[in-house]
Amino acid sequence: MIVLDTSAAVEIVKNSIDGRSLQGLMAPEESCIAPSFFRIEMANAVRNQVIRREIDSRDAADSYNNGLALMDMLWPTEDLLPEALTEALRLNHPVYDIAYLVLARRLNATVFSFDKRLNELCDECGVMRIHDLEF
Repeated sequence: MIVLDTSAAVEIVKNSIDGRSLQGLMAPEESCIAPSFFRIEMANAVRNQVIRREIDSRDAADSYNNGLALMDMLWPTEDLLPEALTEALRLNHPVYDIAYLVLARRLNATVFSFDKRLNELCDECGVMRIHDLEF
């Protein structure tokens, strides 16, 4: 099982080299999961792409929907919040990132993220993650 964060989903949707590399690491039968607030993060990421003129606003809805289509399940955020808050305070890191770590730890899943600090925290907490991709 893969906990796919928004940074990784965006690269997959963009079909970037990094995104294609991540897809190459995914087994066909492997499921992708994220906290339910992924919807909001994905929408915001698409908005930022439009603002940076990386995509046209006419393509925004398709990009958003393609990001959501990567998910097999969205885990209820409210279920993760008590533990994510405790860990965010302990690790001095934003709750929304720690929610991915907590979800992966609960499910013994692997985090796919391009967020350097989140990846470092996964290492510190013994949570599986992809390691730096080199091309």
